[in-house]
Amino acid sequence: MLDGKLDWKGMCEAVSFTLTDMSLWCGLPTATVRSWVLGKSIPHSIRYRHLRKCFDLLEWTLKNAPDKLPVPIDVRASQRKSYILQVRNYATAAISKEGASE
Repeated sequence: MLDGKLDWKGMCEAVSFTLTDMSLWCGLPTATVRSWVLGKSIPHSIRYRHLRKCFDLLEWTLKNAPDKLPVPIDVRASQRKSYILQVRNYATAAISKEGASE
C-alpha cells in the first residue's frame, strides 16, 4: 500500500502477475483491473472492499506461502490460469481455517 492507496502495479510486479492474472485473482474483467492498475480510475465502495480483500489475500500468500507466489517460471502458459486459481483457492481455504481456529 502506498499513501493509503493500493499499489496494484507494485503488487503485480511482486507476484509476477500480468493484468490478466490479476483479473483472474480478483474475478473481474481484465479491462476493469487494467484501469485500476494503470491509475486511470479508482474503485469505489463495494468494488473497493472486494479489491482490498483480493490485495490482502495476495499479501497473505506472499508472506505465508512463499513457495506459491510469485508464479514459478516452470509453470507453462497453458497452466497459468489453473495455477493462479489453485493458489487463490488454497489461500482462501487457509485463511478460513485460521479464522475458524481462533
